[in-house]
Amino acid sequence: MKLKALLTALMLSALLVLPASAYDMTISGADQADFARATSDDTIYVTESNNQNLSKDTAVVPPNMGYTASATVGTLLNPYAATWGVSSTVSGTAVSTTTYASTTYSTSTSPVFTSVSSWMYYANGSLGTLTIPSIGLSVPIYEGTDSDSLALGAGHFETTSIWSGNVCLAGHNRGVTNHFGLIHTLTTGNTITLETAMGSRTYTVTSVSKVLETDTSMLSATSGNQITLVTCVMDESEYRWVVTAVEV
Repeated sequence: MKLKALLTALMLSALLVLPASAYDMTISGADQADFARATSDDTIYVTESNNQNLSKDTAVVPPNMGYTASATVGTLLNPYAATWGVSSTVSGTAVSTTTYASTTYSTSTSPVFTSVSSWMYYANGSLGTLTIPSIGLSVPIYEGTDSDSLALGAGHFETTSIWSGNVCLAGHNRGVTNHFGLIHTLTTGNTITLETAMGSRTYTVTSVSKVLETDTSMLSATSGNQITLVTCVMDESEYRWVVTAVEV
């Protein structure tokens, strides 16, 4: 019995002197690459593009959408949004933009004209009234420049406008119907008023001239509103007085 107890003690002593390394155990896990990266990862990796947003709130262009620039992760869904006329660059590819030329609008210089219509006549057969305060004139206007019209008042040249553009009127400068006998005394700045069924307009005199009878340029249509008065020159049948006034 003593021998058996001694052997047991020797075996226990041998076990106690064994090196600790004989009992170490190493447990190794799966490689890092075997784990999927969380979609909510906010880490900025030095091996990737700076400030690249990898979270689920990023709208990206899927491949093969027909864009000129190839779609890659992180490319904005609408990379071509840019201010018109300003060149932009997306992922190194120039984006083509269109510049629209501005449209310039200008006031028309084409002649204007208002024809005489039946509704424009007053009950007395006139087309309106011509008034020139500086020479004390107020006279009705009738269509035509024949003797019948001029015997009643001022005559309207039938080929000219009655309202918009150049309104041309004629009148006698002598006799009982001496309506235009003093128009050559008008000076720049004197006012003339035209009243018709279209309304009332006031003009200011810009020129008084003596022209040859054959000169009819004063009857031409104009783009601006003006009134032109024509009468004979006393004792000079080859000339005419022409007064031009523009709307004020």
